[in-house]
Amino acid sequence: MPDHSKVFTALSDFIRTLLTPYDIDLALNDLAIRLCELLEVEGAGVSLAKDDHLRLATALPPDITPLEETQSTHQSGPCVTAFRTGQAVMVNDLHDPECRQTWPEYCKTAAEIDYRAVAGIPMKIEDNAFGAINLYSKHAREWGEREMFLTQTFADAATVYLLNASTFDRERVLNKHLQHALDSRVLVEQAKGIIAEARGITVEEAFELIRRQARSRNASLRSVAEAIVTLGLRL
Repeated sequence: MPDHSKVFTALSDFIRTLLTPYDIDLALNDLAIRLCELLEVEGAGVSLAKDDHLRLATALPPDITPLEETQSTHQSGPCVTAFRTGQAVMVNDLHDPECRQTWPEYCKTAAEIDYRAVAGIPMKIEDNAFGAINLYSKHAREWGEREMFLTQTFADAATVYLLNASTFDRERVLNKHLQHALDSRVLVEQAKGIIAEARGITVEEAFELIRRQARSRNASLRSVAEAIVTLGLRL
């Protein structure tokens, strides 16, 4: 667990960022990055709810994407359970027989890509859940209450950002944001593959180039990805 000053600085920076006009894709990506750095975990994924089903919005690093997509396809896994119950789900070891019985497809994929422990944290306001965050470790580990509290705090800040609309207009704006985030991810994934192939680099390195281009041009990840996919932009 990081020291208090590091936590407060990271949380303050994240909240200040959310108070400005900010691209939702970058916001969720920053959320995953900050949690990985603060908690020293190997991966983090964010899934958002649409029509009462969780859909992958962002996953870092890219090698956890199959695990997140397995969960989305089967609507079964720690993240889905956290979303359904509104409570954090902490799994210290996915090799545990009970876990394999509860989430067979999920645990099989986790073993294939060599991830061992996971924690799912709901993104919610009061009794309404709008998504969930997954934290990943390549090693069996015990998840501490302070880690879960910290993650929930970041999750709450991101959820408020998603709901940054008037009470009467909340549902329309939320659905628009969620659909935008899910659609954007498809474009970004396509763009990463195109750049990775064109430059002979990994998809993670390709994403960093796309991210850097978006920031340098004060543009959204979606707009840069769309230019790569539809207009032939190359970085």
